[in-house]
Amino acid sequence: MKKLAVALMIFSFFFLNAKGVQALILPQVTMEEMIVKADTIVSGKSDHFHIHPDLEGNVLYAIITFKVEEYLKNNLQKEEIILMQVARERGPDGKLVAGPLALKIDEEVVLFLTEEDNQGFRHVLGLSQGKYTVSQDRKGERQLLQHLKDVRFFDKSTGEISDPKEIQVKLTYEEFRAIVRLATSRIKARKEIFTVLPENHS
Repeated sequence: MKKLAVALMIFSFFFLNAKGVQALILPQVTMEEMIVKADTIVSGKSDHFHIHPDLEGNVLYAIITFKVEEYLKNNLQKEEIILMQVARERGPDGKLVAGPLALKIDEEVVLFLTEEDNQGFRHVLGLSQGKYTVSQDRKGERQLLQHLKDVRFFDKSTGEISDPKEIQVKLTYEEFRAIVRLATSRIKARKEIFTVLPENHS
């Protein structure tokens, strides 16, 4: 699981399209695949950022204290989770640009997270694909929104990379809860099917 999560997180990079606009390549995955691969899914807010440069100054990492409001998958029984994300990285022109994922202080979000790495940090799975912003509609109902611009998707089965796309996903918080419950129940069912029963030595 950890190798898959890290592969999803690492396989992303910026390139300049014909208009000179930076775009991002991400692996093409469904929401159910994201739910399956995530070690935990949480809602809450980023509380504190601490910026660390790498040794060569090409990347600035943000260490983030994330206050958990609700665990939607795999309750870790923790009120806070420590995350790491790329805050700035050097683009094709050599200048530091915003990283592929933006978390803001006090912004309510839902995050798909990897397992802890060997330094005790968790990462957002699939970068931009692993973040949904939480807001309220006019009736006060909580909504989840994901808006991705100038994104190319990598198809693992064919090796093809799509043309730049703009993706917008919108659903209610309760709809998302139901999707997570259904996906996790399928995971549990598969595990039960493939459980190896002990041999009967009688």
